[in-house]
Amino acid sequence: MNFFNFRKNAEVAVIDFGSSKIVVFVGKKTPDGFLIVARGESKYAGFYDGEWLEPERLSDAVSYALRQAEQSYGRQIREVFVGVPGEFTSVTVGEATNLYRFKKRITKDDVNEIYKKTDIFDGDKKFLPIGRSDIYFTLDDKEDVADPIGRTANKMDGLISYCFASRVFTDVVGAILKKCALSGWEFVSSCLAQSLLLIEQSVRDGYALLLDVGYITSNVMLVCGEGLVYLKSFSMGCGNISADLQQVMEISFAQAEELKSKVNLKLEFDSSDNYVLSEGLSLKAEKANEVVRARIEEIADYFAKALELCPYEIKRNTPIYVTGGGLSSVIGGTEYFSQYLDVNVKNALPDIPQATKAFYTSAYGLLDIALKQK
Repeated sequence: MNFFNFRKNAEVAVIDFGSSKIVVFVGKKTPDGFLIVARGESKYAGFYDGEWLEPERLSDAVSYALRQAEQSYGRQIREVFVGVPGEFTSVTVGEATNLYRFKKRITKDDVNEIYKKTDIFDGDKKFLPIGRSDIYFTLDDKEDVADPIGRTANKMDGLISYCFASRVFTDVVGAILKKCALSGWEFVSSCLAQSLLLIEQSVRDGYALLLDVGYITSNVMLVCGEGLVYLKSFSMGCGNISADLQQVMEISFAQAEELKSKVNLKLEFDSSDNYVLSEGLSLKAEKANEVVRARIEEIADYFAKALELCPYEIKRNTPIYVTGGGLSSVIGGTEYFSQYLDVNVKNALPDIPQATKAFYTSAYGLLDIALKQK
């Protein structure tokens, strides 16, 4: 990992590795949040079960996205924040206690002692530490606070989140960025950045769930305070919906992608109703909807299974948010997901004028967290 100081420039650059495309944003702070001043993107094979698909083409895809952004920006990009996808990220939560003989005012040194006690990274060569975040501190077993400094207590407990990146990702991407003549880069958890941007601080005072449904991979995140408490990824997304439509409706993949964009789960159809594609092909609407519903049900089942595996209690009233291009690619997709699970699910988008596309939310999150570190 190469560290550097972004303070020299008003703008920062980020690179986000989605499951179907690589996105580069260059942005700067504004009173409303941020402004994207340049962008570039390239389609690529992505990854599956924590492994690169078509790794021999990855370098060209990264280079193309960077060059596109540079042409838009009008200058060379030298440094970037790099988002590590959920499939290459591991989250560990540490808990520690400080006991004091007398009630004392908590200082930064006391918090650092909690960090020292909870940092369990043992130098595993398969992983790289990429971030530490406070979940909350508990004072005298009765008061949870985000920032304990300046408060008084006889006892302080701290719950701290640590993110680690697989070297399968960092070693490969680092070598590519060096080849692209970049002078510095820093790895950041895309899931953490996304969670902090999309879920308001007041909601994160308690636990909240975020499901990011991508093209061929999805992430389930439990967030609290400033950190991830739990992260689970599974290899399924809206690309699977297209593949199902291709197989069942006996059409090409391109036609399946178009059909998916026309499917409307908010409407009820009978056997006489059709979806008509741009080339005039008519397809049974009722059958297409059944195919899409079946795959959304499977995504929902995987989400429910991920929650069962979570070591933390998730209450019925825990807020649930959905983002990414998966469910939003189908009209009524989120509503059907919510109906199937019998839970209230909200679509998550940041309250920033330029940030209106659900499939870019991880890149928006990276840009937001990068600018806040300036």
